Amino acid sequence: MNQIKRCMRCVIPVNLPSVKVDEKGVCQFCKRIDHVLEQSKKQADRNKSEFEEIVRRVKKLAKPYDCLIPLSGGKDSTYVLYLCDKIYNLKCLCVTFDNGYLSDYAKKNIGNAIKATHADHVYYTANSNVLSELYGLFLRKTGNFCPACMRGIEVATQIAYEKYRPPLVIYGGGRKVTYAGLFPEIFQGGDVRFFRNVVKGESVERESRAFLVPWTSRQISKGAREIFKLVKLQNSMVGSYTYYVNIYDYIDASFGKIRQTLEKEMGWRSPEGSFEHMDCRLHDIPAYIHTIKFPELTPTTLYNSHLVRLGLMKREEALLIEEENMQNRQEPRGLELFLQDIAMSRDEFYASIKDWEKMDGFRDKKNEAMRALYRRIAGR
Repeated sequence: MNQIKRCMRCVIPVNLPSVKVDEKGVCQFCKRIDHVLEQSKKQADRNKSEFEEIVRRVKKLAKPYDCLIPLSGGKDSTYVLYLCDKIYNLKCLCVTFDNGYLSDYAKKNIGNAIKATHADHVYYTANSNVLSELYGLFLRKTGNFCPACMRGIEVATQIAYEKYRPPLVIYGGGRKVTYAGLFPEIFQGGDVRFFRNVVKGESVERESRAFLVPWTSRQISKGAREIFKLVKLQNSMVGSYTYYVNIYDYIDASFGKIRQTLEKEMGWRSPEGSFEHMDCRLHDIPAYIHTIKFPELTPTTLYNSHLVRLGLMKREEALLIEEENMQNRQEPRGLELFLQDIAMSRDEFYASIKDWEKMDGFRDKKNEAMRALYRRIAGR
């Protein structure tokens, strides 16, 4: 434990490929969050006003649904529904992608949230055999099966959007809560190009065509709207575009109060001692995979490092948790059953997940470069 060199402010190991530290030993992610928090504090009133202007505009359109919310049963998406329904009185449509491993907590939370609001809700799932084949394929080729599931979430959202065309799509994300996505050696989202590159030429390619839905004009409009915003142009074509919102970029909620609000107003519950990623029964497996690729990590390193950056956990406390987790390394519960589901042997599993660079070979480098440029321009 003492031999692991870490950021002097959070507890992220500095030998991760994407981590860079300054002369004081502080990582770039700590500096980033300082900038994000400073901006959020300065612009809090303006951000909230901008969101409320979006709400006013979408209500004025009088569509069957004002907004679409991808609802996982976790805290953030449930909080989005709480705000949209109970605070802003939006007519909400929620969509959930059932990856075959939704936790009982997630299912109950989704049911309770829908009962507590006026929202409508649809489930979307793919054929279980196709999903199992995709999970196995992604593990073998990329060392990570989460991108297949995350692609499913995006497709489910897009299918619901294409059918009902709500003027607002709203997610439980934001710069303030982003942490895993900062590490490309660990995280890959549900990008359609990445998915296409992985399944190309494979037997499951034809069966997974629904996952290969290309961008629509409405999705393209998301980028156009952001460009207009960056160059400070006013968009006069109200109703011609869809607003895509990450709620924590607009609403500066106190994380300490979110749980209390959700439990009281939405009937939300989570396992003992857990507040993060309790919606998927497989969550412990990708966290475990990270620790095989990078032995300096434990399943809690990324999340606790983020809490330290936000000032929600003391560095000393995080270090103690890391030490305890290092001393109690073990395979996650459910791994054996998951491997049976995807017809993969234990030896093949461990051989597949060792090389962290495999994932990078399937990325669209031009697209990644454009996204990086956009983030720099947007200050994200």
